[in-house]
Amino acid sequence: MRKLVYSFVLVIISAVVPLAAHAGVPEAVNYLKTQSLDDWSAMALVAAGETVDATALQSFSGSSATDYAKRILSLVAAGKNPTTYTGTDLVAGLKSLAQSGQLGETSLLNDDAWGVMALASAGVPASDPVLKGAAQYLVANQNADGGWSWGVGFDSDTNDTAATLMALSEAGYTSSDTVVQNAVAYLATQQSDDAGWPYQLPCFWPGCESSDSASTSWVVSALTKLKLEPSTWEKLGASPQDFLLTLQTGDGSFKWQASDPSGSPGMTAYALVALANKSYPVARGNYLGGGASGPTPLADLGVTVNEPDVTVETQQQFTLTFKLENHGPNMAQAAEVSLALPEHVELVQGNPSAGTFDPVARRWTFIRLNNYATAELSLVLVARGKGEGVVSLLAQARERDIDASNNQASVRVAASEPVVSEVALPQPPAKVLGETIASCELPTGTGEAEPGWTGYALLPAEGGALWYWEPVSGRRYCIGEAARAYQALGAFGLGITNADLARIPVAEGEPVTVEAAASDTTLAERLKGRIVLQVESLGEAWYVDPRNGHRHYLANGASALSVWGSLSLSVPGTALAAVPLGILP
Repeated sequence: MRKLVYSFVLVIISAVVPLAAHAGVPEAVNYLKTQSLDDWSAMALVAAGETVDATALQSFSGSSATDYAKRILSLVAAGKNPTTYTGTDLVAGLKSLAQSGQLGETSLLNDDAWGVMALASAGVPASDPVLKGAAQYLVANQNADGGWSWGVGFDSDTNDTAATLMALSEAGYTSSDTVVQNAVAYLATQQSDDAGWPYQLPCFWPGCESSDSASTSWVVSALTKLKLEPSTWEKLGASPQDFLLTLQTGDGSFKWQASDPSGSPGMTAYALVALANKSYPVARGNYLGGGASGPTPLADLGVTVNEPDVTVETQQQFTLTFKLENHGPNMAQAAEVSLALPEHVELVQGNPSAGTFDPVARRWTFIRLNNYATAELSLVLVARGKGEGVVSLLAQARERDIDASNNQASVRVAASEPVVSEVALPQPPAKVLGETIASCELPTGTGEAEPGWTGYALLPAEGGALWYWEPVSGRRYCIGEAARAYQALGAFGLGITNADLARIPVAEGEPVTVEAAASDTTLAERLKGRIVLQVESLGEAWYVDPRNGHRHYLANGASALSVWGSLSLSVPGTALAAVPLGILP
């Protein structure tokens, strides 16, 4: 029997495990290990999961706000206390450079951005006057196009816009804030057809109009920070990460631009953070109390699963329930749990007992998980191939976890082909409320279904009831009456957040229940033919038209039947009968 590994990885912000290991990361790590350690390479190596010897960072002679900020960020990444490790309280030193309600020079903006990130990494709260003032100064100096420059009054560039977005995120701003939305819109206008980003467009010095590794890395890290899935920002079938990898050389280093003869440690450090699915700051701790042992352990997160072994058939749905518990003594704040699935397994639905689960981004998030509180995530999955493997779940805390020995739970899963009798079995009639519906019967004969019908409502050309070819199970379900149509909404509905629903275009004439966002063609393509349920509202149901990816509102069973009828395909009943039959519960 072939091996099929089912892998679930749940992680608490900000130590997010990459959803998939990017090619080029090990080579970049090996290259940086051969170079002298500096602030940027220290952060990059830690972002890639390495441990660094911070001795080279112990001597500090900087004077500018950015000097202080870089060293604070790198020391926190290395697990060293920036208030004591260099013999100077770098946090106090950075804060002493505040003037006129901002950090560092009043003519600069980049020192405010990196200063905010550095203070936050060391444990300074967003309410701190210095941190808050610097963030407000950045907001006040946003350019009309939505971006920022390195200095006040200069044209926007992608590098400083990305850095400012990461800083504002640390100051409490989110994707729902207009200042953030405008900045993301600016970055969208700057992306090149190769999926990378240049320094700025239009530009006024040679080379700045071409995509480069630094600009692309900063933007990818900022999008990761904002949970905007940088891999989905594709151009001509390539992702920003794909572009970055075109700039990696044979020794593992990254060039600035394609025309460069060789790579450099700086470009490699920036790219490594981006390809590791991390952002700045790469680590955080609470160093304001003077301790020198690293981030303060705030909580003990434990993970358990409901059963150790599962046996299923291919194309069969199964459920796993994971429990995340905070054993205390303090709460875990800004908790984010990420789910990774192999290509053999498809997520049907995720139902959390607390927090919010985004099935498209595969994230389970909490504003906070209180001490001694528990939360469960029930996952409905379908096995797409035979074999056996391990479902594993891993949790890590933003701050240092008190006990890492209980952070993983595993399930052994075996999936096999269903046993089919050589004798043709009669197809059971569909039922509604216990009554047989004759109209659900299909003509006998030889026919062949078209794969392109998957996800459609299908009407037999010979007459009879409406059918739904459900794309996950691969089976046909009779939905010829309102009661059965309503059953289908609950049986096949895939939970979706309002934010992701807003990214799917609304069909003409349908109600607008969430404020529309920029259309995401990748998301709409993935959900064509599916029923989605708004998990953050009242469970409103929508059907994504497999023709164009537009969504239609399904208010109730009668409404669903009407929508499906208007969008249905007329097909030969003998061909429809060739699709495996499914029975609604």
